[in-house]
Amino acid sequence: MKFSVIIPVLVGILINVTATGQRRLPPPPPPRTSKVVINASSNNATTKTENKNVTSTTQKTVVESKEWRQVIKTNIYSNTDSSLLIYQTLKEQKSNTEKNIENEYKSLNASFVKKSFETTVDFEARKTKAINELKSKRFELLSPIVLALSKFEGAVYLSKTNRFKYLFSDKDYDADAQLWKFKIIDIITNNMDFVYLKIKPSEAEKLWDRRDEIKLQQVMDYANPRALYVCLTYPNQENVSPIVFSYLEKKRRNEFEEMGEDANPAPKESSLEDPLASTEEETNKIFTSVQIQSTFPGGQGAWVRFLERTMNRDLPVENGAPAGRYAVTVSFVVSRDGSISDVKAENDPGYGTAAEAVRVIKKGPNWTPAQQNGRNVIYRHRQAIVFQVSED
Repeated sequence: MKFSVIIPVLVGILINVTATGQRRLPPPPPPRTSKVVINASSNNATTKTENKNVTSTTQKTVVESKEWRQVIKTNIYSNTDSSLLIYQTLKEQKSNTEKNIENEYKSLNASFVKKSFETTVDFEARKTKAINELKSKRFELLSPIVLALSKFEGAVYLSKTNRFKYLFSDKDYDADAQLWKFKIIDIITNNMDFVYLKIKPSEAEKLWDRRDEIKLQQVMDYANPRALYVCLTYPNQENVSPIVFSYLEKKRRNEFEEMGEDANPAPKESSLEDPLASTEEETNKIFTSVQIQSTFPGGQGAWVRFLERTMNRDLPVENGAPAGRYAVTVSFVVSRDGSISDVKAENDPGYGTAAEAVRVIKKGPNWTPAQQNGRNVIYRHRQAIVFQVSED
């Protein structure tokens, strides 16, 4: 006899499918159980059911350690004081200009009132003209500032002090991998780590003869002066761009932080879109980052119940999937009215899981549309659905 029941588990919707068989001789073997966990998440949030009470969980990033990793920087400014002053002045000018334009925009909206003998069409045309004029003014004021700031994007400047020193030897060079390992020591914290220089054996041999000319300097980022960076320079350097390393955190993503039933994780906020962006531009633009993301109607609880009713919970087992985790990421476009289109699986772990995930999204209702600056916008949503098959 075959049957399906829902029982509480740590994460996901657990469907327990049991099939037992019996022989007279020898005695019947213990029952074999296949479990399929449907774990659905949006933007790294997951949902779970337990005794019909729905709680949501968000992933908690746990820092294990740090490491030096090479990053792309286009330029290094040696005139530290003057370049910092220019950068900070430009940032202040940009901020003040945006605030002034924002105030003008708010004042414009508040002052616009439809006249008694004015048609709606004429009123909208008059308002659109005023907004376009303000947009042109904003563009004229900000363009030279943004252009000047662009020179500092991806650039670093030399620090007045250097808290790092390096050690290396010819034994630290791997000729097969063409990598030279440099030991980096923080003289303040006494922490020690490594950076790796990619260099050909012929060049490495020449560099070893001129090793006294190698320099390791601390550099700083304009936008994030607290971040740790070092720049490695050496004679006859082939790289056009400077070789810069940043001390970044290693991260793992296997722990979860539980939240209450009605708790909603704050959406990741991106920089604000132009508040004066025309309606015509936003009509056809498909956003990939918004202030308020699109959501399933009714929230996480409704999403879980929809999956329970709609998902073919036995599909991976029926298709012979071995025990394991099968994650499918489905992307689709949510229009301003919430309708769904362009549904596609970004990956296919097999056993019919990708097709089933796409089918479920297509069969579902309209979603609550995403919002940017208080307006509904077209948004490409990414939804993760994880099938986990296990055998006891």
